[in-house]
Amino acid sequence: MKIINVSEQIIEYLIQNGYSNDSINRNKSALKRLADYAESCGENEYSPDFGQRFLSHLECLYPENGQNIKIVAHSVISKADNIYYGRNIRSRKSLQLEYPEAFKQQLLSYEDYINARYSESTRTYLRKNTIIFAEFLNNNNILSLDEITPQLVMDSFKNISDRSSYTFALKIFLKFIYRAGFHSKDLSIVVPATKRSKPHPSVYSKLEVEKMLETIDRNTVSGKRSYAVLLLICRLGLRSSDVVNLKISNLNFSDSTIEFTQIKTGVYLILPMVDDVKLALLDYIDNARPDSDYQNVFLSAKPPIQPMSKATITFFVKRCMRQAEINTLGKHMGPHSLRSSLASALLSEGNSYPTIQKVLGHRAPTSTQYYAKIDIDALRKCALEVPPPSGLFEQWLSKGGESIG
Repeated sequence: MKIINVSEQIIEYLIQNGYSNDSINRNKSALKRLADYAESCGENEYSPDFGQRFLSHLECLYPENGQNIKIVAHSVISKADNIYYGRNIRSRKSLQLEYPEAFKQQLLSYEDYINARYSESTRTYLRKNTIIFAEFLNNNNILSLDEITPQLVMDSFKNISDRSSYTFALKIFLKFIYRAGFHSKDLSIVVPATKRSKPHPSVYSKLEVEKMLETIDRNTVSGKRSYAVLLLICRLGLRSSDVVNLKISNLNFSDSTIEFTQIKTGVYLILPMVDDVKLALLDYIDNARPDSDYQNVFLSAKPPIQPMSKATITFFVKRCMRQAEINTLGKHMGPHSLRSSLASALLSEGNSYPTIQKVLGHRAPTSTQYYAKIDIDALRKCALEVPPPSGLFEQWLSKGGESIG
């Protein structure tokens, strides 16, 4: 079994079972170390023996430190071994996602509410955090939602590790029970704020993106596929999840459009099939795509033939960046950075935020405004002139910084 496929299954398991973002990121780091070790050994197939060699490698790297790294690595290898032997992944941290009986009916109504408004990944952690809060209430002998007090809301944070996710989920839940009439007050206003800095998007210049595309050998089967995939991301801003789920029926070559519903947001998009994207898709479908009953546009290049995975896209995006010798220091190297790069290019061309929101398929305007951080020229126009010093500050400067008596 391919290491890249094992990694994808582990991450999917963590997401589906409501693990925190911090925990998922730690596992991703361990899986990246595993992939890097495999690359250095010239291997791409996983086996329990290879897993043990990887753990021994970490012991040599960190003989006296790196305890957390080794703990997470052991957990990852345990999951990988279960996948290899066809067993269910088991975890000592498995959380029973069941609603306490005292609030079950109200919580089922809440589930209907979030099912209609949020993506699957968001629903998973909203539900997980809501159950944590419900179990806290149950343990404190609260038998009805209208018995919740501001103090109980505050006390529920005591043993929470991922406070930002819990805060977000709890606000949504408390606002819901108020609007649904399950509580007389809107207690979402008493949820303590948690400061969570959002990193700057990783972006690459147009020249860097073109250099990356030029590294692809378009005479090979995998090259034709890689080129078409990367153009969909670089030119149209598709997410990896939408690329791997794209069906032949979504491609309208006669009208030169691509029509699909986004996996993450549920937003229906109609995007122009620009000339180079159209040519690349036709080249792949006519000359490289295997015959298959699968309706997915992009399939594996070698048997067994199956829909391409998101991990495969990440792998060849990183490979293209390395081959193009692009400076990635301090930046993410995955396909989402190419989506961010498209947003950056659209901003620099003077396109409005509503236009970019439509292209990227964002449901909320705030998602698009996140890219304001990379619109340096526009930010410069917002800068204010520094006023001349006055008053006591001017006196202080005139005396060389000495105290003013």
